[in-house]
Amino acid sequence: MDFRDTDKIIRKVNDCLYFLKIGSRDPLGNPVSGIFNQGVILRDKWPELYNTLVDITNSTAAEDEKQKQRHLAFAANYKKPGDIEFGKEMLTYEFNEQGCLDFLKQNEYVYDRSLLETMEAEFWRNYQLVTDIGLLCNLYRERWIGNLYEIDVEYFSLDNVLYSPTTENTHELYTNVKALRDCGLLKAKDVDFEVKFRYVAAKMNFLVSGVVEFFTKMRRSTIDTKDLPDNQQTVENVRDWNNKNTASVERNHFNRMAIEDVRAYFTPLFDTPVKGQKLLPDEYQNEFINRCFLNKTPVGGKMMFTTGAPKRSVVEIFHKYYSECKDKYEISPNCSSKYKSLLEDNFLGYEKITNFRS
Repeated sequence: MDFRDTDKIIRKVNDCLYFLKIGSRDPLGNPVSGIFNQGVILRDKWPELYNTLVDITNSTAAEDEKQKQRHLAFAANYKKPGDIEFGKEMLTYEFNEQGCLDFLKQNEYVYDRSLLETMEAEFWRNYQLVTDIGLLCNLYRERWIGNLYEIDVEYFSLDNVLYSPTTENTHELYTNVKALRDCGLLKAKDVDFEVKFRYVAAKMNFLVSGVVEFFTKMRRSTIDTKDLPDNQQTVENVRDWNNKNTASVERNHFNRMAIEDVRAYFTPLFDTPVKGQKLLPDEYQNEFINRCFLNKTPVGGKMMFTTGAPKRSVVEIFHKYYSECKDKYEISPNCSSKYKSLLEDNFLGYEKITNFRS
């Protein structure tokens, strides 16, 4: 089966999410690190650094000198005072202004109806091999879930994934852009900046809505030969193919939460930088899911969080997972030790947790 056209759309959605997630928050209530949230994230995470950057921006120094002072401020914040090159790297890590402007310019006209048409044509080509609409929808759903955690597992819903031009989101856009400008990370004075942002977001919403509409229609419809395009519909061994592929769906052995929801819940471990680093290194992302939820044989010894990862933040994530699951997925809510064991049994330095709470 060929999913290249769908994968192309998924890549565009992921790129757009990185830039356009305004006001979105993770399970701990922290802003998701979309590029336009970085000003507010910086202000809330490091208020002293943010205020220093605002003072630099408001100073009468030449712009070259201001930028040098910003680099020194970032270096000092990361405990490397005087290291301008490191500070420059960290500033770009927090907000890449040129990358942001290039993205808006390159994507003004990229999301059109033709992408949906190619995806729909791909769907019907793949139907030739399966002849089972429900199964094919599930395969597409799994492909989206594997690459885009915000998608709803049941109905292909993408509510609140992207920016929408409501009063609330417009205010969020203004707040975030103002924070970026105030601290000097966004220096462009283009009056069309916000307009371009809204235009790209609207085009992306159109694309995503089209995907949702198509698969919702496919799920609800009873498909028979008279509804299909003219094509060859007879495929040998369809039932055998169906049985082999439906058996490959991952099953959560820890509790009854869908495995794609588990991945979504623990994204803060991999997506939330702590002083420029993630709580858990990328190399453990698959291992964490495999050994803790899929009951697969561990690879190597216990996993390790990033050096310096705040223990309290890690424990909070796991305790909130327990709080989320105890009434929905457990026979008895008195099962905190089971969830605490996710840390104690699998991670170095967490063998005996005495304060398991958020």
